Amino acid sequence: MEKRDANEGILQTGGTITAGQIVVGRHNVTIVTADVAEVLQRRGMDAVEEQLKRLEGALNAHLHQLPDGGSELATLASKVATELAKPKPNKPTVSGILQQIAEAAKSVSSIVTSAEALKHVVMLLPW
Repeated sequence: MEKRDANEGILQTGGTITAGQIVVGRHNVTIVTADVAEVLQRRGMDAVEEQLKRLEGALNAHLHQLPDGGSELATLASKVATELAKPKPNKPTVSGILQQIAEAAKSVSSIVTSAEALKHVVMLLPW
């Protein structure tokens, strides 16, 4: 019998898929879910959403360069998004998590830069 490689894509044989996001492949994460994006847009926090998406992009581009495939950083970034979507986000919590991301990814400048830029934007918010 012929040995087949493991499927790494989406295989759909019928029906419909309804999703806010679908992430496929190795070393990909989604941080800015449709729910988080909606909350940030409704609050007029476009700059925060933009920086969060930049962090997501930097993580997706470089997770493979980090120990454990960057799963710890992906989890931390998701915590940032979850905190920002709360009715009253906690700035010190967001700042602390972003600092952890920057320290853990110090070998990948684009992740560090994105984390620092998001932290800066969050710290300028009035709440």
